[in-house]
Amino acid sequence: MLIFENEFYKLYHNQNKSDFCVVTFSAFDAPERHNNRFFLYEPSIKLKINTFGIVAKTDCWFVREEFSEVLEILREILPKDQKILLFGSSMGGFAAIKYSKLLSADYVLALAPQFSLDKSERDSESFYDQFYKNYMEGMGLKKKDAVGTIYIIYDPNKAHEDEINFHRIKSEIPEVEGIKIFYAGHVVMESLKGTDNFRQILNDISDNKKLRKTLHSIRRKNINNLTSLLLKASERHAGLVYNCLFSSNCIATGTSSRLINNRDFRRNIFAKFINDGEIYKIKDIINNFYIRTSSIYFGKEENVSEVYIFSYFGDLLYFCPENKSFCSYSNGSGVYPVVFDRKYNRLLYWDLFGKSKIEGNVALEIEGSFCAIKYNNHYLSAQPDGYIAGDRNNVNQWEKFLLIQA
Repeated sequence: MLIFENEFYKLYHNQNKSDFCVVTFSAFDAPERHNNRFFLYEPSIKLKINTFGIVAKTDCWFVREEFSEVLEILREILPKDQKILLFGSSMGGFAAIKYSKLLSADYVLALAPQFSLDKSERDSESFYDQFYKNYMEGMGLKKKDAVGTIYIIYDPNKAHEDEINFHRIKSEIPEVEGIKIFYAGHVVMESLKGTDNFRQILNDISDNKKLRKTLHSIRRKNINNLTSLLLKASERHAGLVYNCLFSSNCIATGTSSRLINNRDFRRNIFAKFINDGEIYKIKDIINNFYIRTSSIYFGKEENVSEVYIFSYFGDLLYFCPENKSFCSYSNGSGVYPVVFDRKYNRLLYWDLFGKSKIEGNVALEIEGSFCAIKYNNHYLSAQPDGYIAGDRNNVNQWEKFLLIQA
């Protein structure tokens, strides 16, 4: 329920009797600005947790003077008989630490918070400099702001600033505890979200060792982390990734199907296995996690002589009968998957009404599991960006398409 609103902030309250009273702060460009909800809305409702959700209408890092109105309300109505947890991500994580003393917090969970947007308080430039406003001067986190047990949870990847910000904050507030969540990226919450996960975090928050163990366990099982890890590994260790895709964990979490629908992933494994002559691995992966789980598969009763066609970069071949052109994607408007009919040596496109022959001057040159497709006197050529060129005179690697039986 919305209990307060001014020009820049909204304050919601999900009133319940619970061991914890959780105060949440919205993140940068948060969707909660538009859906009348607050950060951690669903787990708070499902777990019946007494929750105050603060939503910033702009990317103001909760330091506009108008925020004092929200703080005054909270200081008056926060319960004295419940443990107070402040929880926020990024911009919201900054606020959770910033106002921990004012709100008498027992615990703070700050996910990838910033230290300050004020350049004068830092020793290097920041991505967030572009969001600085004059009212943010001197906003940096200080020891006098903080109270309670404060956990800063972040991904130490050097691609973003979260570890730098952690060390900046720790230099000002030595008591903060850092917990690294690998492969999570800046939006750490994507690796931790879920009602059961939140329940477990609350259960273990008073014990540093237990909390670390819980967070790492959640991270390992999270589909986003598994996907990110295996996608990166596919660049150099395609064979290891192949084994992982068939593991019970990857199958149960849907990671295998999610990965194979990622074009970068398919491109990595196709190129590696084709170059190494391990075509059977591509066929295993595509059959188990792509063809039979997608709308292009019409069932076992189809003609076994008909096979799907994939490019060197892992893209399924499509045809547009209106334009009489080939492509490697379907946008749902007159573009259909192509199959090769081995029995009659012809190409078909497969729409909702059945299969139709692709007309024109079509010739296929078959060599093992591959074919070169000559259409109107030129070879089709797959490009790394997904485009199918139709103007090649010779056959090289990109002009060879892989045939895969469903």
